Amino acid sequence: VLHSNITGATYLWSTGANTDAINVRQAGTYWLRVDNGACTVTDTINILFNTPPVMNLGQDTTLCQGEQLHLSATVSNAAFSWQDGSISNSNTITQPGIYWLQVKQGGCAVSDTIKVAYKPLPLVNLGGDRTICGNESTMLEAGNTPGNTYTWQDGSTKGVLNIFKEGIYWVKVQAPNGCSASDTV
Repeated sequence: VLHSNITGATYLWSTGANTDAINVRQAGTYWLRVDNGACTVTDTINILFNTPPVMNLGQDTTLCQGEQLHLSATVSNAAFSWQDGSISNSNTITQPGIYWLQVKQGGCAVSDTIKVAYKPLPLVNLGGDRTICGNESTMLEAGNTPGNTYTWQDGSTKGVLNIFKEGIYWVKVQAPNGCSASDTV
């Protein structure tokens, strides 16, 4: 807003307006002629608009427990301010929450916010390493949670695996929420 407050005067702006104030929305040279009946004065001003920086943290997202999300803004000659007070251009997210970043450049500031949620991993625990004798066997149990899928190192897909010889055995458990976990014995 360009404004002059001379009481009882008449105004003429370069835009053709005759009010004491105008809103400027474009860069350019603006002048004002003020006449109070005895004197006429003119003043000129150049208005420039800086382009705000472009920055986007992305859509709200949901990750699996233990995953990280790397957020960053690549804006040169800018100042950065995160919700936690850090001033780096990047942040690694490891916990659920609402994260925001403000970027200031050339007198302009923009900000963006992202909500990060986490889904739980399926539980899988094959127990500790074990020793079996000669012709004995042991059973490894990965679980029987409805909806989970199981993939063993040999390609079998049941929640249990009977072991008859020594070796390294692993299972990957995939939950319906898209998250997976593994264990090895």
